[in-house]
Amino acid sequence: MLTLRARLQAEDRTFWRLVSEAWGLEPPRLNLDDLTAALLDADRVYALWQSLPGEAQAALAALQRQGGKMLWAVFVRRYGPLRDLSPAQQEELAPHRHPQSPAEWLWYRALVGRAFFETPQGLLEYAYVPSDLALLLPLPPAPTSKVQTTALGRPAAASRAAHPQPARPLRTLQVWTRALAWVRDGRAWQALPLPRAWAVAPRWLQSLWAALGLVDRGGRVQGSAARAWLTAPAPQAWFAAYRAWRDAPQVNDLRALPHLRFEGPWQNDPVAARQRLLAWLRALPPGQWWDLDAFVAAVREHEPHFQRPAPDDFDSWYIRRASDGAYLRGLEAWDEVDGALVRFWLTGPAHWLGLLDLARAEPEGAATAFRLTPAAEALLADRPPREDALPAEDARPRWQGRGKLQVPWTTPRADHYHIARLAEPGPGDDAGLTYRLTGASLRAARAQGLRGAQVARWLAAHVDDWPPAATQAVTRVFHGARAARLRRAWVLHLPSAEALAALRRSPARVYIVEVLAPTVVVVRPEGRTVVLDTLWDLGYLAEDPSPTDA
Repeated sequence: MLTLRARLQAEDRTFWRLVSEAWGLEPPRLNLDDLTAALLDADRVYALWQSLPGEAQAALAALQRQGGKMLWAVFVRRYGPLRDLSPAQQEELAPHRHPQSPAEWLWYRALVGRAFFETPQGLLEYAYVPSDLALLLPLPPAPTSKVQTTALGRPAAASRAAHPQPARPLRTLQVWTRALAWVRDGRAWQALPLPRAWAVAPRWLQSLWAALGLVDRGGRVQGSAARAWLTAPAPQAWFAAYRAWRDAPQVNDLRALPHLRFEGPWQNDPVAARQRLLAWLRALPPGQWWDLDAFVAAVREHEPHFQRPAPDDFDSWYIRRASDGAYLRGLEAWDEVDGALVRFWLTGPAHWLGLLDLARAEPEGAATAFRLTPAAEALLADRPPREDALPAEDARPRWQGRGKLQVPWTTPRADHYHIARLAEPGPGDDAGLTYRLTGASLRAARAQGLRGAQVARWLAAHVDDWPPAATQAVTRVFHGARAARLRRAWVLHLPSAEALAALRRSPARVYIVEVLAPTVVVVRPEGRTVVLDTLWDLGYLAEDPSPTDA
């Protein structure tokens, strides 16, 4: 940012005299260094700030809240006009004594300058507060705006809530527990095993876990914090996750939207934005299905600026559409940016964390309605939900044969975590999450320092219908044994041992997997045609009785 001296250097001596008079300097300072030194006096700055009318103070505060600068077009549209006066006109009209706008109050006191700054879009013109002067100004008060106190939107028609989808926060905790185990074993965040209903940008979940203390800045699981969270009563773990989302500035919902790309140094305030959402939800009638589209439309009508730095500032954030790189600016882009954020809140975190039930008009369609859950009253009042708000975590995993495990949603989270470290994640359904013990998953567990005997004893003690043979299988893998593997292949019966010898001397030998007998070999499926053609070239009749042509 430019300094006060640089701001004054861009003007002439007539302007310096007007600024001197506006600051009450007698006689006027007509030397640049003298004027700069006189203005950078803390007591004098505070006295001038106090003398500003309320609209000029509000304009200055808006600049301060945006880091000391604002697009010039936005500034003059909101706080102008600023007349383009020649030195002679300035002498005649004395705009420092008779300003016609908040912009002129600030301009002729050198509290605001005008300059071009480099941005991702190239050079753009900004209004700015001189950097050294900004350090002496009082901190800006919190912005004030008209607050919506009545419910936004309207109740949903019965057809819009035909297919309810109740909030299930315990399932959310279990899905996140599975993902935590995935990260604990050093696997990629980008490949988190999140079922579709909980799909979210990995960086969003990482920031939430960081707010809970479960991972450090590098995304590494913190063992003691993870154990405490996994063994805490489920309502406590639920409430902790809700408060982390609500209060943590590092959990940035806007920047988790996958269809947007963000550029430049600007910063949004995710906590203040979420507080607006929670205020809107508090105004809703409990238990009433509410139309989702109408709610989003009402936010646009009544509080379109809910997350913006100022009521009409829809231009200062550099946001692109991911699909084509187009900049999304102005109120016309509201649905793609701000409206999309509201929809993400309602159908994502507020639903996952037990504030809202959702409903659909069609069984597989997008959510069209929502309502407050019975637990929402406590959560919105910053109280933990009742102990009976969640089912007890008392179910046991069940062995289903061939390495498959069914883990009910009501299995203790610590058990979910242990199994997720030992097995490959499978799909989930109303019964719970599924897993499969594989050679790769058990070898990965061994690489993390787990011991075969301990793993086998734990599984035998915690999994219903666990067979002794499974204990032997797990132990053998930990001791280095290979797993038996079934693979697709073709068995080729040759007319003689000489034919096999000729084939093994040919280039087609790369497709021979294994020799089972002097005239029988296993051939890779992708090499079937090459092998048969080679046999013909070698002078042997080769037939393929399969119904599918090669």
